[in-house]
Amino acid sequence: MDRTRQKQKPADPAPIESDPQRELRFEADPVEVPSADATEQTFDPSGAEEVWRIAARLQADAARRLEERSRSIADSPTVDADSHRFTLSEVKAIGDEAGIDPQYIELALRKQAADQHVPQAVSGKMSDTAGRFLATPEEHLSVTRVIRAGKQQVLDAMQRVFPSEPYHLQLLEVIGDETALADSTMIFKVPQVEMAVSTSGINVFAYHMSIADLNRMTVTLHSIDEERTEVSIQLDLKYGKWRNFKVGSWITGIFGSAIGFLVFVVGLKKMALGLMGVAGIAAMTGLILGYGIYWGYRLAYRSGIRKGQREITDLLAQVDVTARTGGGFQGWTGEG
Repeated sequence: MDRTRQKQKPADPAPIESDPQRELRFEADPVEVPSADATEQTFDPSGAEEVWRIAARLQADAARRLEERSRSIADSPTVDADSHRFTLSEVKAIGDEAGIDPQYIELALRKQAADQHVPQAVSGKMSDTAGRFLATPEEHLSVTRVIRAGKQQVLDAMQRVFPSEPYHLQLLEVIGDETALADSTMIFKVPQVEMAVSTSGINVFAYHMSIADLNRMTVTLHSIDEERTEVSIQLDLKYGKWRNFKVGSWITGIFGSAIGFLVFVVGLKKMALGLMGVAGIAAMTGLILGYGIYWGYRLAYRSGIRKGQREITDLLAQVDVTARTGGGFQGWTGEG
């Protein structure tokens, strides 16, 4: 949906409600509305809202039809669900019948392939366990921005901005045609805490990205038209959630137990409550302080997610201004 672009620094975006794929999504900037033709049909606000609502319902119906089609094939008595495989042409054809734009099928195929390039496999059960501990059910963090430049211009800007200070992003893998990066999905390694301190000082980008272990990102370019390109950056949260779950549960358990034991030892010497009374006070103290540590750790992780989102938003702002101006000047990066 287009909105009027304001001539000012983009404010920190508000998170959009998670979609069924459990993904934190953010729109990094407003989108410029094309000038209206005098003969073009116009809509009042209520009419425009109705069009958008109908379009959203049609898209939801398309997804439902696709799900029903795939379920009917899987449930067919003549099909072995474990052995039946769809060709790429069948996948595209079924999606087209359901009303899904073929370009989004292509994007989905590249995203699916990119999801397989992870540093450590984390099962859905492991991710769910970590998500409950950290109050983060989402498995991905996505930030998108529409840039007023062609796809190749945007790619050229990325090649200047991504490796530069303070980002130091390293290309790890290409999903698609390696000779046509603008039409492929690119996977980048994100610097972590080991690169946060260098001879040039503190690298805030690396520090913020390491809080929630946001160590890998996937970038996809989608051409809206010849003069506008949508850039989508997605960070996988599953690995970071599982790692933080292990560290957080260990810290909570160790500190809670240590504090409880210390209270128990001191209580035996200072209190005349008997063994059971002192043990009860020690256990209660350990539980309360351990719960406080747990909440503090969970809040710190969520803060890391927000800081990572802001850093990626600023990164896209830098790519935007570089693509539009050629990169002759240092663009705004969200600081100051």
